[in-house]
Amino acid sequence: MRVLQVLCTTVLAACLMPQNVTAGTVYAIDGSNNEIVTLDMATGEEVRRFPTPEPSSGGPDGLAVSATSMFFVNANGSNMITRLDPATGMVTGSFPAPQLIGGSDGLAAMDDTLFTLEPASNTISRVRISTSESLGSCTTAMMAGGGLAAEAGRLFATLGLASIVELDPETCQVIGGPFPVPGADLAFGLAFDGQRLYAGSIMKPGIHTLDPDTGDTLGFLAMATPPTGLAATAEVAAPECAFDVDFRPGSTADTLNLRSQGRVPVALFGSISLDAGDIEQDSLTLSGVPEDHAAFEDIDGDGILDLILHFRTQALVSSLESEYGDLRDGMVLDVTLLGDLLDGTGCLGVDRIRIRNQDRGRDEESRSRNNRRGSR
Repeated sequence: MRVLQVLCTTVLAACLMPQNVTAGTVYAIDGSNNEIVTLDMATGEEVRRFPTPEPSSGGPDGLAVSATSMFFVNANGSNMITRLDPATGMVTGSFPAPQLIGGSDGLAAMDDTLFTLEPASNTISRVRISTSESLGSCTTAMMAGGGLAAEAGRLFATLGLASIVELDPETCQVIGGPFPVPGADLAFGLAFDGQRLYAGSIMKPGIHTLDPDTGDTLGFLAMATPPTGLAATAEVAAPECAFDVDFRPGSTADTLNLRSQGRVPVALFGSISLDAGDIEQDSLTLSGVPEDHAAFEDIDGDGILDLILHFRTQALVSSLESEYGDLRDGMVLDVTLLGDLLDGTGCLGVDRIRIRNQDRGRDEESRSRNNRRGSR
């Protein structure tokens, strides 16, 4: 179904996150009530809360957010890293945390890498998010634990719960700090959005906002109970223009059949304000997958040329699995078309699709192709 996609008015990361989740958001574990709270740090308002996948340890617990998923771990519980939908709290998968001596109580996500902190061995391990494979580890050579944060190529950790340092993500060597948690407090949880550092405050329940370079306090948000873990999304510049896109144009069911070995069509509509000929076709990707074929056609009959793009289905399935985890029949998610105009202007369009893992999906795909051929 064709739906006009409006330009995201906040930031690109917000467009790529699940519905109702915005960039710059901070997530806090309310260990007293075993819930994960979503907070708008600009207003101090609570957006939503949902249960933790298992009871909190009481702190510290590990919490991290990537572009599409949230991760939780309780070192004193199962020590399993649970993957969640950050908009709903729905569990989408799990895998064991790296373990040398004890359990992990700090998590951080950056690009396709998940960092885990094991305080008993002062070890930070790296795991590839899309495959769960190990990417190695390093030791901090000093007492670590209580919080881990990463974004924009930077990695931060708490030492002895009372101070914060910046570490080299590859070697774990200290390259910044240390600076103390404000008020001589203790921190359970650390988060970084690419510009601001957030530290959970225990004795004075709440979240400190800090300058990541100096440790200077930029603000404080009081909470009813102390957070036992923190995470934050990154802030990214907003796209400059919007694409009007339609997954499977001409079809009433925007479905992606997991069993298909063919290609899936996507329409990029031209308009009075957007000439399809001004689009750099080689820059176009659908949820990370480059277009396999493109052609001009007036799909909607308005007298303006549109672009009909084709993407290899299995490549798209693999890319979406790396973002959303296991794809289940009936699952509804967003696909994002990114690309540039010839002058370098960045553009974005989004459409919502439904996953099919049944033979009937192939029949729908075949009927859609036949309908398009018959209309020519």
